Amino acid sequence: MGQAFLAGTEQGPEPKVYLFVAPRSEWEMLDDWGDTLGLKGSGSHSIRFEGTRIPASWAREGSMIDIDVEGGTEGSRVHDNPMYSGRGMTIFTLSLAAVTVGAVYNALDEYEHLMRTKTTPRPPIGPRLQDGDYQRWYGRALTHAKLLEAVLDDCARQHMELCRRNVEEGPPFTYGDDMLLAGVLREVMIRCWEVIDADLWQTVGASVAREGQRMERIFRDMAVAVAHRNPLLRDWAYGEIAREALGLPRAF
Repeated sequence: MGQAFLAGTEQGPEPKVYLFVAPRSEWEMLDDWGDTLGLKGSGSHSIRFEGTRIPASWAREGSMIDIDVEGGTEGSRVHDNPMYSGRGMTIFTLSLAAVTVGAVYNALDEYEHLMRTKTTPRPPIGPRLQDGDYQRWYGRALTHAKLLEAVLDDCARQHMELCRRNVEEGPPFTYGDDMLLAGVLREVMIRCWEVIDADLWQTVGASVAREGQRMERIFRDMAVAVAHRNPLLRDWAYGEIAREALGLPRAF
């Protein structure tokens, strides 16, 4: 399932965005899993389309970030579950944010292990576990992790409530609702990277930067996560959120 631009025609010169489902016979999965810096366990192979033909009934005009779900969808009716009437951007960003919050807790686990097994890098030499600086650094990161987890959980709750209300009570799940909630979750992703970088990586010591070390793997994974296309939408999304809240025309 993907998106593509269709070239303009004599009837309209501007290209249009289409959503589509491609038959398995029409695409090739490339053997490039693991070529990225991080997230090597994600199974994110590249896909190649070459001379592909997709039936017209397998495509529809529109973008994944703005599909009208007012009153429910085929999915919510088939499964009798309002979750299937959600919009695309919140659930997309929520999935990514959940991974990054988990990565922060993973890094905290390793940081604690190193506090219990390594000594301070400067006098008075002693266990990191007993050092006031390391205690503060760990406590700061743990506090931030708990804050980000709480925001993640609340966004998930709000998403389900918007879906339920959309199906059961009538007020629609709007583009503005979706963009704002996704924007909050995008901040969670970016803040998770900042916790890894500023709260933990900068104080853990260069000895963990060797290939294969647990903290090194987490750092690489988070570096790729924060470089994902979704966080790159941050500034554009701020504008869309403002335009929806202020009743102005969309830029998209």
